Amino acid sequence: MSKEIMSNGEYHSKKDYLSASGLKKFAVSPAHYKHYIEQPVEETAALIFGSAVHALIEQNLTGEPVFDKEFFILNELDHFTEEELLQPNFRRKKEYQTWKKSTESDIRKPVDESVKFIVDKLFKSTFVKNTLLNMDNAECEPSYFLDYQLQFIDNPGEVKLRTRPDYINHELKYIVDYKTMRDEPTDDNCMKEIRYRYYWLQAALYTLIVN
Repeated sequence: MSKEIMSNGEYHSKKDYLSASGLKKFAVSPAHYKHYIEQPVEETAALIFGSAVHALIEQNLTGEPVFDKEFFILNELDHFTEEELLQPNFRRKKEYQTWKKSTESDIRKPVDESVKFIVDKLFKSTFVKNTLLNMDNAECEPSYFLDYQLQFIDNPGEVKLRTRPDYINHELKYIVDYKTMRDEPTDDNCMKEIRYRYYWLQAALYTLIVN
């Protein structure tokens, strides 16, 4: 196993290594996996939102401007009053359209202010700030690579694996992976997400590679 410090883009460019995302596609079919490694990933609104939350958490933990480099909060209330925004057809007016157009010159991705609300609420927790995501002997988003020997009796071989934990505490030996979800985070809804999105597979890969 080897560990490297690299950007998120560099990590995802290593297509010859199989990641949790690739394994999830392979679980559907080999054709899905082939399409995944050959075609660029579509940037859906949900993907951008989740990436922004991840980046803002990391920025809070490390002080590095990982969020500010790629995203910005698009907050209408910083520029208009609530009364204006509630007016019928206000967003069609010239003053609103002029402001909206000015934001398009920013090469970063605009995200809703709810991203900041979620992260601010997370770090209001003393347990999260001082214990769960304590940065003593911990780090964010290290990249791990493993040439794993397959133990098939008739046809032994090797598969290249990679993983990139959101947070890892080396002293207490645990990993935290941030997840956003649409529904209320009840126990039942969380278990459904874990099963449906193959998060259990991702946890297994963390254990295999990092251990």
